[in-house]
Amino acid sequence: MQTRTLGRTGMEVSLLGYGAMELRGPPQSPDLSDAEAGQLLNAVLDGGVTLIDTSISYGRSEELIGRHLAHRRDDYVLASKCGCIPTSPMDHDFRRDNIRAGTEQSLRRLATDHLDVLQVHASPSRTQMEVDGTIETLMELREEGKVRWIGMSGTLPHLSEHIAMGVFDVFQIRTRRSSANTRTSSAQLPTPGRAR
Repeated sequence: MQTRTLGRTGMEVSLLGYGAMELRGPPQSPDLSDAEAGQLLNAVLDGGVTLIDTSISYGRSEELIGRHLAHRRDDYVLASKCGCIPTSPMDHDFRRDNIRAGTEQSLRRLATDHLDVLQVHASPSRTQMEVDGTIETLMELREEGKVRWIGMSGTLPHLSEHIAMGVFDVFQIRTRRSSANTRTSSAQLPTPGRAR
């Protein structure tokens, strides 16, 4: 499988990554047994995928990755999210205590001592992150060795200010393609294969 350098991390990852949201289970995702999830995750790595993306808000995803892939931890780059509130997936809290608690929970569930990439979830504004001390907390976690690189998993409209901050090593930009917003998305984001 082809590889690319992941942002400014210097890490080479497969061109395709695995988004583990589908492991969260019903009603939003397939009802996979534990054994089926293990087969799927190992097939992902066996197929050459070397980037796995998950989140504390993806139900049992982190737990399944830890259970079935911890013994292969050197085979993949692991990215998770922060700011999520596990009991309320649509809500976020970007303050220090929640980020630290969420990161510790992710490390336990993923059965690892570090996350390769910890991404801020849901595109909070720069102002909100400054008020909440988000970036300072991420830097502390990096200094402690719990996180190697810092990322943003987000959407418009805050992307430009996130880039201007100069602190994020990786950007995961989610676009929603529908008849209601295709014009906006394609006008503001480069088309694959076209430099901008």
